[in-house]
Parts: sequence; C-alpha cells; structure tokens
Amino acid sequence: MAAGNSGPGQGTVESPGRARKVITVAASTNKHFVGQPFTYPMGGGTTVGAAVGDFPPLPTSSFGLFFNTQLTACTSVDGGASGKVVVVNRGGCTFSAKVRNAIAAGAIGVVVLNNVAGDPTAMAKDGGGGDNLPAVMLGKTKGQRCGLPTHPTRQQSRRSRVRHC
Repeated sequence: MAAGNSGPGQGTVESPGRARKVITVAASTNKHFVGQPFTYPMGGGTTVGAAVGDFPPLPTSSFGLFFNTQLTACTSVDGGASGKVVVVNRGGCTFSAKVRNAIAAGAIGVVVLNNVAGDPTAMAKDGGGGDNLPAVMLGKTKGQRCGLPTHPTRQQSRRSRVRHC
C-alpha cells in the first residue's frame, strides 16, 4: 500500500496505509549523499563532501595530489601520478576507464571533478574489471571552493598536496 501524501498532516499517513497486516511504503528525498570528507590544501584548507560509490574510499592518511594534463583521463594518465591521487574531470568515458588509466600510471586513487552543478554523484563501475582503486567525486562548485582547477596544468601538480580527514 502506498503511504501517499494526503495526511492528515505532514509526516502522517491515512488508512488503509496504517491498517493491520498491511505493508506501507513511501519515498523521500533529501540533500545528503554517502561520502567522505575531503580537505584541500593540506594543513587546514577547505573541507567538502566527496561522494563514494562502487569504488573504495580514499586513504585516510595524507597523500600527494596530481593534476592530470589529459583532463578526462579517458586515454591515459600522466606518469607523474605514480604514488599520488590523480585529479581528473568528469566526462568522455566511464568512471572505470578513468580508474584503469590511473592504475596503469601507478596512481593510488582518483578524484573526479563533476562537470555539472549540484551534489557529486556516487560513481558506478562498468563491470569490465581491473578498476579496484579508491575513487571519489567532488561537486563542481565544491571543487572550485577548495581551489581545485577545472582545467589543471602540469605546473600545479608539482606544488599541490592534499590531506584527507
């Protein structure tokens, strides 16, 4: 039986939704997502929420952050990402393809910057395998608030570090 929205007041259901031996279901939305805090730059920068989906969460220790020159990481990830978390833009290919390219470059994780406004998306795997690496998504405006560039350059990658709480 659907719970409905007919009341008698907010947060209540009417008959037959409350009858004996009846299962009542309802749907709701809120402004929350499953994620983990992400702080940039290291040592007390801005903390925002990063969405976690099918991929493992980022390490809880400090790690280097690498801004990939192949903006979407759909064809490759620069070798400078080895041992670091690589930052890439959303779009162009599956999340798993980005993660596989990060693995091939020796990265220890991936941060995807969303390309649309709003909350970040919990990223799904494509089922192709070979993509078991920590990966999260930051919302477009949240990434900008942290000072992460939407079009990263190689020079920034040499100077940037991030601490994850």
